Amino acid sequence: MPLHYLVLSLIITLFCTSTTLAKDLMDPVIVTATKIKTKDTKATYASEVYNREDIEQSGTKSLYDFLNQSTSIVTMPSAGNTFSQKIDMRGFGLTDGYKNIVVTINGRRLNNVDSVPQKLSEIPINNIERIEITKGSGSVVHGDGATGGSIQIYTRDTIETTLESSVGNYGIHTGSFTTGLSEGKFILSASGDRYHKDGFNDKDLYGHRDSGTTGNYSAKLRYFPTETSEVFIEKDHASVNIRYPNALTQETFEQNPGSSYKTNQGVKRYNFQTSNTNNLTVGGTLELTSKLEASLVFTHQDKVMVNDTEKKYHNNAVDSSIKYQNGPLKVITGIQTWDGIRNADTWDKGSTDTAKKSNLGVFAQSSYDTGSTVFSLGMRGEWVEYTWQTDEKKYDFLA
Repeated sequence: MPLHYLVLSLIITLFCTSTTLAKDLMDPVIVTATKIKTKDTKATYASEVYNREDIEQSGTKSLYDFLNQSTSIVTMPSAGNTFSQKIDMRGFGLTDGYKNIVVTINGRRLNNVDSVPQKLSEIPINNIERIEITKGSGSVVHGDGATGGSIQIYTRDTIETTLESSVGNYGIHTGSFTTGLSEGKFILSASGDRYHKDGFNDKDLYGHRDSGTTGNYSAKLRYFPTETSEVFIEKDHASVNIRYPNALTQETFEQNPGSSYKTNQGVKRYNFQTSNTNNLTVGGTLELTSKLEASLVFTHQDKVMVNDTEKKYHNNAVDSSIKYQNGPLKVITGIQTWDGIRNADTWDKGSTDTAKKSNLGVFAQSSYDTGSTVFSLGMRGEWVEYTWQTDEKKYDFLA
């Protein structure tokens, strides 16, 4: 090959490589903490965004593992329960830090009416498209409980059919699937995920190991009456069953930190927890004009959680908003309601109690981009009513 052809080939290769690298570096990252798509370089709040590729490259098998290993979030099993972990953001602490974080999946809040942490094991990691972490109260759309920040999780709407399975030591086996159909203005997608482990520790006095099983299944139907409008309905179910060791005594920990808490007869009975959650979400968006869009979403949840107490949860939420975008000006305003009730029966004490919480939030947020500077202004009013009633007393709290 003549020398000038070789030099020309090298120049073209270097140019293409440089162009590709420049494109990778310049591709904007979009954040949606304010429910308006914004480039992260223009956002007035600190954020982290992780896409599907980041999740796959991490090699993690659960959402808890990904958050703990690949983000600034810290997670730790709650009282040894690996399927229900506490979350810490910005140093609020693992004890109660999760109470200052709002976690949403496709806009639906996972925060509970009581002090039970958000259960992220009910979200299969293979079905997550994007995770967005917003630090601090830079956005007013998340309301009560978002002092530390928020974690927004968005799932995939895939129509491809996939089937995955794996087997490991200690009776670990996993399985997942995705499937879907796109026909005209309709898109139907479904997914499922199952994880099981036989346990690692010795059997307890009743012959049980620290075993665990999770199962998550969802289906979503989307209809697009126009190119810019959408109506959808989504149904999902999650189940969790786990046995986990008790806390170690100081003496046992000093002798063998890796052991289970043992009595003279053997390993003490493992703690047990089972839960079943059903969610229904109905909503849609409507483009009123080229600059104005309205959104309305309703969610309903029924959940039963059993350990030494049987807890039954029923939640309803409405999220409505109107967005206006005109060049550098972006405005969103909306009304949000959340009503939840939890009934608890403690068998060993023969007592019952009921917790109720109602939230009404009104918010407005705007931003204006001058090109070199972004000005943001937001406000929110929230009214909260909380009631806790036992067999003997009733307590009311207003805020």
